[in-house]
Amino acid sequence: MSDGTAIDRALVEYLQGDTALAVLMPDGVWWDIARQGATAFVVVSIADSHDEDELQDRAYEQVTYQVQAVERSTKGDRAASAAARIDLLLAGQSFPVDGFVLLKVARDGRIRMVEVDDVDRAVRWQHRGGRYTVQAQAVPS
Repeated sequence: MSDGTAIDRALVEYLQGDTALAVLMPDGVWWDIARQGATAFVVVSIADSHDEDELQDRAYEQVTYQVQAVERSTKGDRAASAAARIDLLLAGQSFPVDGFVLLKVARDGRIRMVEVDDVDRAVRWQHRGGRYTVQAQAVPS
């Protein structure tokens, strides 16, 4: 059986490797939670997952990722630019995944929200991005 963790890892590494995204979000790309003190970063997490079995093996994995650029700001201009860059990198594109062939990468919807900081109510966190569905088929070993 394939391990879908390879898809998670490859997606994060692919985004981490983009220089333009790194300029916009200098605190990096993180899985689920950014490092403490980060103020401009991308967070990737699983929103939904579905496996399709065929005979005795998994035919493909379909994972919907929530990919958000987050910045501490009142306006969110940098997060909006980063979200556009993320969309350019992912929607209809492909990235290498060890042990898998990507069948599809598509945006299913966008994310735009403002979060009030829990500690300092005057601070605003801007979230921009999207939900991206990745469909991948394991390469037989």
